[in-house]
Amino acid sequence: MRLHNLLKKEGIEPDLVSLDQCFMKNPEIIRLIIKTADLKKSDVVCEIGAGTGILTIKMSRLCRKIFAVEKDARLYNLLSSLLGKKENVEIIIGDAKKCGFFNANKIVSNLPYGILDWFFEELDNYDFDLAVVTIPLKFYEKQLSKYNTLVPEIIKMVEPCDFYPQPGVRSVVIKVKKKKN
Repeated sequence: MRLHNLLKKEGIEPDLVSLDQCFMKNPEIIRLIIKTADLKKSDVVCEIGAGTGILTIKMSRLCRKIFAVEKDARLYNLLSSLLGKKENVEIIIGDAKKCGFFNANKIVSNLPYGILDWFFEELDNYDFDLAVVTIPLKFYEKQLSKYNTLVPEIIKMVEPCDFYPQPGVRSVVIKVKKKKN
């Protein structure tokens, strides 16, 4: 089922204003994100903005535990129906800024763009193995250099048409590691 049809069936209209919702719909980019994350059975993953669970479902087959954080309570039933039987997935309906990273060693997410400053400030002070996230290209070009302990690398350019609904900006999938001392 196509993403917008799934959301329509659930009676969910994406909230671009207060929740900054643009859901990744391109399966090739989802596969690339997962490949780049190099998930192992020992990994604990934090996904901020689990949305419709498309990325979560695929990751759940590859790692020990996923903390899938979603702020929009309207998506809980959808996430529960898709992921409720997976013992290694914990769905958290709440604000990521209050939840943190759950001691995850990997953060894999199509981030809500409205929390980027908070996310990278937290990541800058967090001990992690790898983060693979989708962010706006302009944020990568103009803001990311201010985070001293992070080493970002562009993996792929992402066009607005790869999301539903389409954001007004180009995005990038990046891989982030910590600088070595």
